[in-house]
Formats: sequence, structure tokens, C-alpha cells
Amino acid sequence: MSTPSVDRLGADDAASMVAALAFLYERTPPGADRAAEVLSGEDNVFVLARLDTEPVGYGFGHILDRLDGRRALFIYEVQTAHRHRRRGVASAVIRTMLGVANARGCAKAFLFTERSNEAAVRLYRSLGAAAPHDDDVAFSWQLPSTSFIH
Repeated sequence: MSTPSVDRLGADDAASMVAALAFLYERTPPGADRAAEVLSGEDNVFVLARLDTEPVGYGFGHILDRLDGRRALFIYEVQTAHRHRRRGVASAVIRTMLGVANARGCAKAFLFTERSNEAAVRLYRSLGAAAPHDDDVAFSWQLPSTSFIH
């Protein structure tokens, strides 16, 4: 398999994002207006991996400002098309996201996964990531969907 090209999409790429997510996304993809809104956010990072013109993976994250003045990239989601898994697509996506974070002055990047997701754990470790604490636990709150919709 040849190496995918991975590009950060910008505000003018909403149609490309929607088309790619229609092919790759495991839920209902966002519409064109939401895609344009996401892509126009300077601190939103959406990268798309393609082989030739076929979308084969993507990554989505947010650059966060910390109270100490440093910045960090939170990698929210990395997806690879099922038939292209374990072929370097996710590695290329993450490397591109880390490059964006570095260029934007981020001091670190982080993400969450389950210990039981052995393939993801191996991938992140192979790219130099480390779990700093064995006892880290992630919590989340399910909020009413209308609370923050504008």
C-alpha cells in the first residue's frame, strides 16, 4: 500500500469534509454548515488522509489554552476505514496532527483510549506517546443536548 497524503482541512474545505465523513464516519456526518463552522475554528484541527482521491482516515482535535499559558492538542478522534487499518493511515494522521500542534506552539498533545483497545495502545506507544500514570481514570458527564446548542 502506498502512503496516504494527509492534509489539514480549512474553512474552504467543508464539502470535502462532508464527503469524506459520509464515507468514513460511523455516525450521521455533520452537514455542510456544521463542517464549515468546525473548519473555520482556528483551534479546531481536522486532518484528512487520502489514497489518491479516496478518503481512508481522519483525525479531529482541539488546541486548548492552559492556565499556565502553554497550549495542548487534545486529539478527540482518529478513524481509519476498516479495510485500510494496520497500514499506517492512523500513524500518518497522528503525525500530521502533532505537526500542526507543534507549529501552533503546543507543549503537548494527549488523547484517551481504553486499555482494552490494544491496537490503539500499541499505535500510540509506537509514536512515542506514554501513559504517565497507570491509575489515570477518565470521567464524563452526559449533558442535556439542548444545554449548549446555539
